[in-house]
Amino acid sequence: MNLVFDTAAHRLRRASLRPGMVLLWIAFAAVFAAVPILPDTTALAQYESFPCPSGPGPGQVGIGPGPGGVPMCRTTTNGNPGSGPAPAVLPSRFNAVAWHQDYEDYWAVGGRPSRSAAAVDAVALCNQDTGGGCTLAAWTENGAVALARRADGNVYIGQAESDASAKRIVLNDCNANSVLPCEIIGTHGSKSGARRPRDLVQARRIYGAAAWIDGDGYDRRLFVATGHPSVAAAEQAAIDACERSKPQVSCTVAMHTGNGFIQVFHAQAANGDMIDRLVPERSAKRAAQAAQQICRKEKSKCLLRGSYDVRTPGLFVHDYGSAATGEPRK
Repeated sequence: MNLVFDTAAHRLRRASLRPGMVLLWIAFAAVFAAVPILPDTTALAQYESFPCPSGPGPGQVGIGPGPGGVPMCRTTTNGNPGSGPAPAVLPSRFNAVAWHQDYEDYWAVGGRPSRSAAAVDAVALCNQDTGGGCTLAAWTENGAVALARRADGNVYIGQAESDASAKRIVLNDCNANSVLPCEIIGTHGSKSGARRPRDLVQARRIYGAAAWIDGDGYDRRLFVATGHPSVAAAEQAAIDACERSKPQVSCTVAMHTGNGFIQVFHAQAANGDMIDRLVPERSAKRAAQAAQQICRKEKSKCLLRGSYDVRTPGLFVHDYGSAATGEPRK
């Protein structure tokens, strides 16, 4: 299932600045289902040994005595005489990746003899660090997994026969729903060792959310709540601040994100419409670049109005109608 990514916006007419609202929701979804990568087992039967009391025949090779001293043979490569002994068939190796909804990283194990062994060990490794709540994200047999992180902290997974192919797959999926290119978190192969996040504190998601008045009562103010341990807590804090500011109105969440920054900006269209917007990204620099990229794509004039670090606790009110363009105020 593809994830849809966009910015939130409020549109105002230049002549009257009568508020109206165009709100684009960020959709959340789980990554696509893991598909096993199966080894090529074509014609393995020709490599099995069998009794040959009269010795090897055409296209066969002797491999020594079997039970009771009976000579044993097997076919040569492709069953062709003189083509040499059949190649050794290497055993399959499995890896698995686990994750946790409150972390933007992953745990993985490899070199396991079965899918179930890899899955159990990966989830156990994750639970050991997080205290529980981990789930299986993906697994491969003789393959590789690549993971990429989107602007809002969501993680995408790609699976293929090699690291390079898995990276291409995951970036194609993640970038299709992003303003700026996604970041590769890492890759993990079926023969790789155990892998866990280097810094659990930084990997832990801290959430921020922004809310504004819904409908015709919109007064060009944005309420931003940051530094919360869950999406629900961040959204509720933003909604509460918004509704306290103006009783008898209904407020709605404009955006939420895990870690990173929320960039607020204006986009003025060619017809004079002014749009109040915001967009999440991994850093303040990338957030500003994302806003500018949106404006370029829409051929609108862009005015950056500050950014919020969602990892820093706070409750802010941003007034899009203010002439000030400095740091957001509390």
